[in-house]
Amino acid sequence: MSFKVIGEEGLPDGVDARLVSLLVYWRQKRSGRRFPSRKDLDPIDIPRLLPFLTLVDVVPDPHCFVYRLVGTAAAGILRRDLTGAPVGHGLIDQELDEVMGRYRYVRDAGVVLYQSVQTQEHANDYTLVDRLMTPLGDDGEVSKILSMIVPVGGPANASERDSFLLSD
Repeated sequence: MSFKVIGEEGLPDGVDARLVSLLVYWRQKRSGRRFPSRKDLDPIDIPRLLPFLTLVDVVPDPHCFVYRLVGTAAAGILRRDLTGAPVGHGLIDQELDEVMGRYRYVRDAGVVLYQSVQTQEHANDYTLVDRLMTPLGDDGEVSKILSMIVPVGGPANASERDSFLLSD
């Protein structure tokens, strides 16, 4: 699988400032735990990030994840709103295992993943995107996965990046 586990070193240089902002926010909200819970997050804190976010439920079936929320920009990138659909809906067959593998990895390891990849759904134009996947849950068990998807080429210079970053 072509992704990078993000530890304390952070994201690669030059990634979209919105991804950096989400990682900073996620780290602030975990408060010394492996990961924050959904109730620790408040959309009012991150209004500029909301359109690019997806929230996925980890359901009892170990092979299934369901989109609870898909932001408007994320839906635009994916060329449809997947709210309520299972993860993997609309994927080309050869990509399904890789996509599901990312979600299983975040669920099972409780780690943050970063990936730069072309989208693979039938309905879109195979846009090159950066994706950040962060676990949410209680008592060390992942119950949701909060992700951000942004097209490559978004704001990356220092002045634009600074306008997105949250204070520590």
